[in-house]
Amino acid sequence: MTGRVRTPALILRTRAYQDDDLIVDFLGQTTGRVSAVARAARKNLRRYGGPLEMGCRVDLELTFRAGREMQTLSRCEVAVPIRNIRLDYDRIAALAYMLELVRLCAREGQGDARLYGLAGEIVDVLETHAPTPESIVLWEVALLANLGYATSPIALAREAGLGPDAGRILERLWSGDAQARLDAPSAARVRLGFERLWQRAVGYAPRSARFLELDSVSA
Repeated sequence: MTGRVRTPALILRTRAYQDDDLIVDFLGQTTGRVSAVARAARKNLRRYGGPLEMGCRVDLELTFRAGREMQTLSRCEVAVPIRNIRLDYDRIAALAYMLELVRLCAREGQGDARLYGLAGEIVDVLETHAPTPESIVLWEVALLANLGYATSPIALAREAGLGPDAGRILERLWSGDAQARLDAPSAARVRLGFERLWQRAVGYAPRSARFLELDSVSA
């Protein structure tokens, strides 16, 4: 893909660059993962229709040249900002973790409609609900499946070293039981199990997992 490209996109992360700029990692609906420089984004918010924050939906235009580490951002305007997420530490931590996984799953320059939809769904749910260990489990399963790494309640329970009681709770989650809850020790073991799964799937254990401190109650 080369030339000027316009696409809806979701911001995956931002990093300060030089005096006033940002490097922004986007998940574009048609471009897949792409990094671009947003000039003066830390100084002039009106230029982009609002702050460029993780989780914001934007309309962007960039001059795309395959093989470049960073693309040239021609135009970018915030279409859907985050509001409730930024007021809640647990939501921020969950969003950072999930979007790090999305970034690791996304391919540069290759659109993925399913992944783009999942990423947007994660943001929308976190805007309306506080995260739980159970909801994060189901999102991770969906992201792994999109990569071709399907898992099951039995496989995850085995990976996490869980007993039959916790395994049955995972089976209830898979079946759509909204009342299923993992107790704190089981949720911690599931985190370790997913760390190993992601290491195998993408060769990397997400750093933002250490910020997840989610409460759960036993079923």
